[in-house]
Amino acid sequence: VAKKGLMSPVLVAGCDGACHDAPVVIIEMAEGLTFRLIRVGPADVNEILGFWLAGRAEASSMWKGRPALWSSNDNGSGFWHRQERRVMKDLGYIDPHSVDDYIANAG
Repeated sequence: VAKKGLMSPVLVAGCDGACHDAPVVIIEMAEGLTFRLIRVGPADVNEILGFWLAGRAEASSMWKGRPALWSSNDNGSGFWHRQERRVMKDLGYIDPHSVDDYIANAG
């Protein structure tokens, strides 16, 4: 990310509950869109940096043949349907290695 001159912070988090899709990259865009890229491998890095993190993605963008637009509160069908994230609701928003971050976020 730094070598490409992108100002995107990169955070490492644990499993998001769908371990069958790992490794996963979740990208939150400034426009409010969130994308979930599944089964990411080393060969995908250049595409992620050049397209997704460069801000060229839009609501209709696809990743590996599937819609990439994502919401953990998705009311559609699929894995997330009728699930409510409780224990892991702050995944990706707090540093899992920081007790101070945990406490600061009502932990």
